[in-house]
Order: sequence, then C-alpha cells, then structure tokens
Amino acid sequence: MSADPALELPGLRDFYRRRLVDDAAPFWLAHGLDRLHGGFITSLDRDGRILDTDKAVWFQGRGTWMYATLYNTVEKRPEWLEAARSGGAFMTRHCFRADGKMYFTVTREGLPLRVRRYVYSEAFAAMAFAAPSFPGWATKNWLPTLFSASLDLDMVTAGPLATITIAGSSLVGVIAGGVLADRWSRRHLGGRVYTSAIGLSLTVPALLCIGFGSGLAAVLGGAILFGVGYGMFDANNMPILCQFVSPRHRAAGYGLMNMTGVFAGALITSLLGRSTDAGHLGRDMALLAVPVTAAILLQLALVRPTVANRTDD
Repeated sequence: MSADPALELPGLRDFYRRRLVDDAAPFWLAHGLDRLHGGFITSLDRDGRILDTDKAVWFQGRGTWMYATLYNTVEKRPEWLEAARSGGAFMTRHCFRADGKMYFTVTREGLPLRVRRYVYSEAFAAMAFAAPSFPGWATKNWLPTLFSASLDLDMVTAGPLATITIAGSSLVGVIAGGVLADRWSRRHLGGRVYTSAIGLSLTVPALLCIGFGSGLAAVLGGAILFGVGYGMFDANNMPILCQFVSPRHRAAGYGLMNMTGVFAGALITSLLGRSTDAGHLGRDMALLAVPVTAAILLQLALVRPTVANRTDD
C-alpha cells in the first residue's frame, strides 16, 4: 500500500509554502499591517475584522521576521519589504523603554501599556534583527563550489582555498572591528552599531565580486573583502546585544539569535543548492547584496542604543 503523496516531504513542503505565501502573508498584509501608525494590528478574527487595537510587541518582532525572511529567501516582493520595515520601525520607535527593556503590549499608536518579567518580546525582536545571517552562511557553504567553477579548480584545491581565505580574512575583520568599535563606543553610544554596519557594507561589493567575477583577482579579492566585513559585523553582535539586554537574559537572547541564524543558514543553503543545479549560483549569490543593503539601512535606522551596557531589567 503506497503512502499518500501529499503526506510525503515534497507534498508537505508545497502545502505549507502555499499556506504561507498565498494565505497567511496576504491576510496579514491586507488586514494586520497598520498603514496609519506602523507595525501590525495583532487581534483579528478570521475575516480580518479588528477585535482589539492594542498591539502585542512580540508579534511586531514575529511579523517583521516573517516578511523579512520571505523577502530574503522566497521573492523580492516590495510589499514584503515594506511590511518588514514598518514592523521594525514601529518596534524601534515605540517598543523599547529607556532602560532597554521591551514592553509586552502597547496601544495602536505605540503608547506603553504593559511590561512582563520574561523576554518574550525581546526573543522575537532578536529574530527579526537576525536577517543578516543569510549571506554569511551562503558564502561559507557555497564559496568552495564557486571557487571551483569560477577559477576552474577541482574541489580538492577549491575547498581548502575557500575555507582558508574566509577564515583568515574573518580573523582580520574580528580584530579590526573589535578595536574600532571599542574606541568608537567610548565617544559615541552607537559606535558598535556603526562598526557593524561598516562591516556589512563591505560585504555588498564582495558579494558582487564573488557572484559575477571570473578571474582570480575578482573572486579571491571578493572573498577576502567578505571575510573582513563579516568578521567586523560578527564581532559586534554580542556587544550590541549587551547594550539592550540585561545580564540575566543575555544567554537566552544570544542563543535565540544564533538559533535563528542557523535555521536561516540551512534555508539559504538549500535554496542555493537548487540555484546551483539550475546553473545560477553566481548570479543568486550576487543578488544577496540586495537584502544585505536593506539590512544595513534597517540597522542604522532602528538599532539605537541608549546605554553602553544594560545592567538591569
């Protein structure tokens, strides 16, 4: 007796993709996206009628992450990017207290209503702001294949060359990004955020060189530039988190960020595997420069620390 094809992995994948892309995402765009005040209205009935205008802060993070991930990994739909930006901007403007703790609920306009002891809101906010993980995993996992194809090398040579290039240049980026951020943050609370943004900015031309380059200088140079930039970005993730989250919640917050990054990496690795089979790996690798650019703009607009080190809840 054969199994129902709809219950097998490909059938389940197609089923949930349709429900997400053709049902859930359009529903919340049509009824939940607050085009007047920003963010998402979170209490709706099945027909989209508003039951309560108070906004759950955790949902702002969840909605922002969902639309940012759809835009980064499924299709470059402008309405998805608009929704992600709206949710992220609303969180930054209205959902953080002066001490860095997030509210649990706010009014539709963004006035504070309730704070909880646990970090439910912060967890989804961390997920929302973890989108830059996609290019890092994509480059680390697929650079050997690109080296092999672009430089006409066998994998025995391309694999170690790509790995050593990324690891060595990332070490340089970590050291340079750490020193620069330490000095900058003494003069400006946003020094670490700006250093991180500089690192991400370096990965944009790097991805274009890696994806579209054909000679040794372009591909190898792009890989080195990417490693330096990603190292600068990665070195400042935990210090930036410490500016928003108290010591008692940092392990959970950083764990959630890493978990989201790993899951995102698995997804983008799978998508680029299909791209490789179709012969478009270089082009699609270069196109990752688009979500990185969006992430840089969001980071500079939304991540604004008020203290150098959060010490309380």
